[in-house]
Amino acid sequence: MIKKFEWYPSECAPELYPINIVSAKLILNNYSIVDVPSGSDMANGWGAIGRTHIVGDDNKSLPESLQVLWFSYVENEFYQGDFVLPKDSLTKLFNEGFIDPNTMKRDHYDRIVVGFAPGGYVAVWAKGGQITTEIGFFKAKSVDYDWQKFSLGLDKSREDYIASALDNALNPDQRKIAAVPFSWKGKYEDDYRKVYSLSITNTLEARVSGALISYFDGSAEYHVSETAADRWNLHQTIPQRIVWHWTSDSRKELQTEIIFDETEIMDAFKKLNSEHPHEPLAMLTEVVPATYSVSVILKNRFDSIVVKQCIISTYEQ
Repeated sequence: MIKKFEWYPSECAPELYPINIVSAKLILNNYSIVDVPSGSDMANGWGAIGRTHIVGDDNKSLPESLQVLWFSYVENEFYQGDFVLPKDSLTKLFNEGFIDPNTMKRDHYDRIVVGFAPGGYVAVWAKGGQITTEIGFFKAKSVDYDWQKFSLGLDKSREDYIASALDNALNPDQRKIAAVPFSWKGKYEDDYRKVYSLSITNTLEARVSGALISYFDGSAEYHVSETAADRWNLHQTIPQRIVWHWTSDSRKELQTEIIFDETEIMDAFKKLNSEHPHEPLAMLTEVVPATYSVSVILKNRFDSIVVKQCIISTYEQ
């Protein structure tokens, strides 16, 4: 008997690269279909939860394949793909779940998120609470599609239709970045998903109770520790955001949030890795508890880079 789980579909696209899903279907073992939300322009962030369809049975078998067709506004391209999902690893995740870091009780994945990126890349994640785990990464093909059907016969040229959609989705500065030809090239398949021998450390020692780490590839982890930890991350791609939960001298419960500048942190990883490709890397967060001042250093045995362009804030929980 096929085991059933409570889960719902959702969708996402990178913030600078809005798309419109023509059709996206998760195919179950009995050939029944769960539709991923479609029909609206979106650019809500890579790995983020978008809209959620709560239709049909709450409990259902896990999907075995994915069929997608979408339009990328920045590229002026339609993409289509039909992909087999990794059934065993997906079932294992939903069977095992994870320990919720706040309650320390077992929780479960309850979302399957499908992401659409420039170049035809498609990522699929399982998501529950603050945990996001990639379960598949694919590449669709560019296809021709009836523009009149897509635009619902709107009396507007394709160029004007695209320009209007981009104006609605992006501010002028974002449009300038997104308009650079192939500025996305290499990100989603190579830069975001490259695995490093990386440890994430801090100087707060036993003050730290937990760490939320989000990565550029859309994955996210949450770790809890009652004592100091010198290796927090398991995923080991490049972190996009880290939130340390720690206790001040006056016993205040604090959060220090670090949001990395994409260009700076990518360049830092590439520089250290290219000079010494087999050396493990460490990302050290130095915090002065009395003043809450924070600095971030990426280093190996031979060299170090102070990460200066990140946005850092400390606040009470």
